[in-house]
Amino acid sequence: MPAAALPHPVFRTLKRLFGALFSFEALFALFLYSNNIKPFLPSLPVDETILFGAASLPFAGFLLWRRGLPARGLPATAIGLLLFGWLALSMLWSPAQFLAARAVAYNLTFNLYCLLAGALVLAADRLRVRRFLVFVLLVALFLSVHGFWIYLQYGTFRFYSGFEGIQAYLLWTFPVSTASAIPLTLALTAPLGTLRQIVSLALALFFGAFLLVASARGPMLAYLFSFFFPLLIHPPRVGHGSLQIPAFYVFLLFLTSSLLLLLLGFLASGDVPPTVERFIDLLGYIRAGGVAVRFDRLSYWYHAIQFWSRSPLFGIGIGGFSYLYAFGREIPGTHPHNVVLELLAETGLVGAFLFFTLLRVSLRDFSIRRLHHDRLYLCIFLMFVGLLVVRAMTSTDLANQWELFLTIGLLTLPPAPSTAHHAVPSPSRPSSDRRTRKKGQG
Repeated sequence: MPAAALPHPVFRTLKRLFGALFSFEALFALFLYSNNIKPFLPSLPVDETILFGAASLPFAGFLLWRRGLPARGLPATAIGLLLFGWLALSMLWSPAQFLAARAVAYNLTFNLYCLLAGALVLAADRLRVRRFLVFVLLVALFLSVHGFWIYLQYGTFRFYSGFEGIQAYLLWTFPVSTASAIPLTLALTAPLGTLRQIVSLALALFFGAFLLVASARGPMLAYLFSFFFPLLIHPPRVGHGSLQIPAFYVFLLFLTSSLLLLLLGFLASGDVPPTVERFIDLLGYIRAGGVAVRFDRLSYWYHAIQFWSRSPLFGIGIGGFSYLYAFGREIPGTHPHNVVLELLAETGLVGAFLFFTLLRVSLRDFSIRRLHHDRLYLCIFLMFVGLLVVRAMTSTDLANQWELFLTIGLLTLPPAPSTAHHAVPSPSRPSSDRRTRKKGQG
């Protein structure tokens, strides 16, 4: 029975709630963040990632069977299959064995599934995208609240004894930095001073406060990048002898001031936020020449270029970086920490070309105008640039870029059916509805 046909609003609400909880979006979010929430899950007979992924597959299959394959997602799907096929083929000339097999397995399962889910299942229905983003936000809120509580209770988050054997300072913070694009979008597109903007701003500030104490530099950079990227979308305009500054600059100024006050509060108490302290250590390392530690990003990047020069067209083979860098050993975590350099070194110009072609195809409908008028696309794009510019270029290897490939698929989202009904209110002036009401009152 449709929800609208139920006799009482309470029943309709319950039906929608249960429909959301037992939906593809909920199961897929659990699959995507299964490693992040693993400490809170009961002991399961099988790996939780495989369990949630397998549980979501029938839902995805049913949706594709009912709606058919969306034409907009097919080009990205085809290029993605070529990319992952080339990565698998490079095993033939890779000196690595264990890491090569693991990378191919991750690419052909997790990364490919995320790309297909984004391009063929979620992006075909804007309502499902919104519902999925709600689950992403709930996961981030849960992790940040629990993480901040750990910091307040024990005075540390990164070195909390309960995290023995896992890098929670990365596993918990990257989902939070990615999800921060959601309250940012809500705040940017809300009329100035409304309750929605205030609540969204408070949530975004809380995410930033958690990242300050979590000792994670990459997620903090991604968070800051997402917040200041809108300055490129809405620059000040000079015209008619005046400087027109968008009203949402007030929002960004308030956000920046709040973060600075939080930082000053730490300093006044005699403490330096752990994340800021790690940035200071990084600057000291760079001033020292950046050569003190072999297993470090500057060394990784230099050697990635050297390995690429050995075979510019085809690369040294997937997983081969660790084998050559560690003199015949395969050490998990030893990779270029930059997916472009990783692709060049291990799969050559062919692999890099296929990756950039995938980006080009998924961004074929990108425009600054669309960012102004489609808040859902704006949110996806902010998540994408944070993942690509920071996480993919400074941290995680290609085989673990699940969120990145998901957002690449989501970028194939079709434009809103009617710009008049889905346009984002301009941050520098009231929405058209408010202007209409004012005219009517006048």
